[in-house]
Amino acid sequence: MYGRRPRHDPRSLADELRRFGAPPEVIAAALREREDKVVAIHPDNVETVTLFAALSTQWRHAGLTGVRIGLDYQAIEPTARMLGIALTPEIFSGLRVMEMEALAAMREEGY
Repeated sequence: MYGRRPRHDPRSLADELRRFGAPPEVIAAALREREDKVVAIHPDNVETVTLFAALSTQWRHAGLTGVRIGLDYQAIEPTARMLGIALTPEIFSGLRVMEMEALAAMREEGY
């Protein structure tokens, strides 16, 4: 996207590490660690996941507690527009599912 290799492309990570002079064993370890974190996204969900990731700084918080209570829905439409994503009912529904799951995970982790 945007003329760059995707972040999960192992060649880009290895190239970056080589440029900074990382030894081969560090590069190999970094590639193994990254491979453990790769997540497959079904093609039908790419736009929803892309939009959700772009909204990562748009969480509403409960007062001064810092507890996240949900996404700032006012940010969804302009963010989708800037990304060239048509905000359909399906994408909005998927976004809400991701929001609820993220909130549950954050609560579980104590955020």
